[in-house]
Amino acid sequence: MSRKTKTITVAGREITFTEIAVNRVIAMLRGDTPLYSMPVSMALGELSQLAAEAVDCPLDDLLDMELYSDDIDRLKEALRETNPAFFDLARRLDLVGALAVLVKASIGAYCNNLPFSPSMATPMPESMDLDSSSI
Repeated sequence: MSRKTKTITVAGREITFTEIAVNRVIAMLRGDTPLYSMPVSMALGELSQLAAEAVDCPLDDLLDMELYSDDIDRLKEALRETNPAFFDLARRLDLVGALAVLVKASIGAYCNNLPFSPSMATPMPESMDLDSSSI
């Protein structure tokens, strides 16, 4: 049996979606080092590799495109249409919840590395405290 594929045009670029092998997803969850037990950076790397198997357009290229809500809907639909078994498995295993935790952790890790992140801020000395009534 051949893999499902679908090509759509978004922002003037043809993007092809390809079916992900279900055993690839299961291996990520039940292998020697399950996705949920990896450090965030390693887990994101694994997910990036999986995304590269499913979409022939790098994520950075997608993020650089001028996308509208209709484009996002078409991207989601193409991914769902070519990967129904993956989404069924994801629903059954509550991967949405696991991915939400991973996304929150990765956003937190990213924000902590920003030059002006709250975790790097130093408290103002008391003598510099501003009274909001003076502004």
